[in-house]
Amino acid sequence: MKPAADFENENKDWIETRYRGNTMPEFTVKALIAGGLVGIVLMGSNVYVGLKTGLFAGGSIFSAILCFLILRTFRKSFSVLENNIAQTVTSAAASIGVVVSVLPALLMLGYEFSMHQIFIWLLTVSFLGVLYAVPLRKQSIMIEKLPFPSGTACAATITAMHAGEENAVKKGKVLGLSGVLASVFVWFRDAVPAIIPGTTILPGKISGIGFNQLMIGINWSPLFFGVGMLIGPRIGVSLLIGAAAAWGILGPVLVNSGIIESASYPAIRNWTMWPAIAMMVAAGITSLVLRGKLFAQTFRSMKRTSFDTTDGLEFPFGLWLVILVVCTIILSIIMHVFFQIQIWITLIAIPISFILTSVAVRTYGETNVNPAGPMGWTTQITFGALAPGKTMANVIGGGVSAQTSNSAGDMMGDLKTGYLLGATPRRQTYAQFLGVIIGTCVALPVFYLLTSTYTLGNAELPAPAGVSWSGLAEVLTRGFQALPQHSTIGIVAGLCAGILLTMGGTSKMTRLIPSPIGIGIAMILPAIIFIPIFLGSMAAVILKKIFPQWWEDYSMPLASGLIAGEAVIAIIIMVLRSTGVF
Repeated sequence: MKPAADFENENKDWIETRYRGNTMPEFTVKALIAGGLVGIVLMGSNVYVGLKTGLFAGGSIFSAILCFLILRTFRKSFSVLENNIAQTVTSAAASIGVVVSVLPALLMLGYEFSMHQIFIWLLTVSFLGVLYAVPLRKQSIMIEKLPFPSGTACAATITAMHAGEENAVKKGKVLGLSGVLASVFVWFRDAVPAIIPGTTILPGKISGIGFNQLMIGINWSPLFFGVGMLIGPRIGVSLLIGAAAAWGILGPVLVNSGIIESASYPAIRNWTMWPAIAMMVAAGITSLVLRGKLFAQTFRSMKRTSFDTTDGLEFPFGLWLVILVVCTIILSIIMHVFFQIQIWITLIAIPISFILTSVAVRTYGETNVNPAGPMGWTTQITFGALAPGKTMANVIGGGVSAQTSNSAGDMMGDLKTGYLLGATPRRQTYAQFLGVIIGTCVALPVFYLLTSTYTLGNAELPAPAGVSWSGLAEVLTRGFQALPQHSTIGIVAGLCAGILLTMGGTSKMTRLIPSPIGIGIAMILPAIIFIPIFLGSMAAVILKKIFPQWWEDYSMPLASGLIAGEAVIAIIIMVLRSTGVF
């Protein structure tokens, strides 16, 4: 560990050699507007993508490119730091991940709340996540210099765009072209005239059960193909393994043995979700255990953190403490009034969420994976013990840790970008708060519009993350009598697989070990989703092999355009349908 004097010298050196917040525009109106506009689009598309696939990405690099292109339309020069503030607002707006997990879980369990109730809860919890990140910045970024790969890559992208605008324009054209092509494709698939099939079921049977009953086929979706291009071959193959296991093996066996009465996706899913949830929970907890030293390091980090704001760069400690106290009070009240959770339980949940969020931040800094879901599941289990028999309590309680992990992890990635670019941490924190407000305001109307237009939990809107959360909540509330026949065997197998695969993933053979999270998700979603995702991951391998430099330059805008194009046009089509246009 570095002595305090060494750190102070390093901090002084950073201010003198890298800090640029006092020499160029940073927290400007045009930067905030650009970030807000992109954040609205990205958050809206994220809700759609998340409810369709269970995937939810902040996309800081994607945000930085779009913000760069929008800032150019102001026809005035803009700085690297303005671009950074804009992408900070955008990524913060897109980090409200519990909208596709906790909220659908509550609906699936039969709970309904008004939009204003969820708005207050979600905004308060997200603010807590931002606050949790503030005291961790110096230790994580400046002392230990954790890599935060996405944040580092975002800084490099912004630097490259401002060093040569021609490259940025080319990336923007690729993103725009792929987005337009995806939008046109989806329009003729879902709107008028609908001349492209949404799904093609493959011909064939398994053990006498038709592929149409098992939903084995191809969903013609640019979004799924783009997702496959981004996630890479390991996750793509893992998803295919999970789909094959659930729908090609387990489903037919369960039906033919009489354990499941009907050969249909919902019936099979209601059984396979249990080993899938067990596998994902076991993988998340095992990952935490393997990183047990992170807890001690986190507390040492807090002990050494300085809140000295004499240089005017850090977020003021007094303001930090006031907002923390206010958020704690508000959360305790709304948890009690809206969700009938005793105040003492919330007061326990808040420090638990801080501990788990701190670990999530460090894990994200080291691996570029934010384990927000496992943090939430861990808290769900804790609430199951503190409030036995209360389903809503463990879902909402888990949502606190999941969302604080989402917000804090996103902010730390942005702060890493800012550190490398010479940005002002205090101004980035303000931008993060603004982004969270924008994201919450966008996410909830889109969520309620989607769930009122489509049936939650079916093939159109499967909400796999919601299925996982609601399933775990039922087990914690009702015990093993809530489980389908013989599913305890699957749960034990899932637990073992989750532990073994996670342990194997820490070895030198990581690339050859399937992802337990990927396998688990594929055992919940319809099989028709995973052929295009798998094909997208394989296309990424081929393109990277044949055109390595082109792929390095344009893979992100190409894949992001496919995803954003379908997500945006799908929301437009949904609005047109809901208003009776067609």
